[in-house]
Amino acid sequence: MGMAKKVLSIRLQDFSDPKEAVVRANEDIDRDLGRVNFVTAFVAIYDPARRVLHCIRAGHNPPLLFNPARQERCIQLKPGGLGLGIMSESSFEPTIQPLDVEILPGDVLLLYTDGLAEARDDEGEQFGTDRMTQILGSSYGLSSALVLSNLAHALDDFAGHRVSEDDVTAVCVRFQ
Repeated sequence: MGMAKKVLSIRLQDFSDPKEAVVRANEDIDRDLGRVNFVTAFVAIYDPARRVLHCIRAGHNPPLLFNPARQERCIQLKPGGLGLGIMSESSFEPTIQPLDVEILPGDVLLLYTDGLAEARDDEGEQFGTDRMTQILGSSYGLSSALVLSNLAHALDDFAGHRVSEDDVTAVCVRFQ
């Protein structure tokens, strides 16, 4: 994971086009991992002058963009794309479909790992994106840190004392 993060970071510095950077990172990761493992990624580059979020997804969970002012209060950002290290460049590149999203004042972006969405309670039910959306709604207007705190408390209440089977990571960004 650390190697993939560094490769992607370097490639994003090398190429002005994020799609090209992700394609080149896949080439590096595919060569080094030998298709034994793969890594998912979501790249989001914000252009504040245009108020546009440029998104590239390589198999990662679709982030949630929440704002009660939007017609659809919560949008899953899910442009096409497979995980890094799954296939060669010629097959990988066509799967990457960039997405540009207009950012409204007050938008809240939640990026998260599958360990959050797939966390289970004692009955085996998953935490899921519907619960995350509810928490974004009930926490709307709060700081990003408080949104994440509310999310962590809700996950603890939901999962009880179950040990997580996967990493649980979330990043919350509030746009002015």
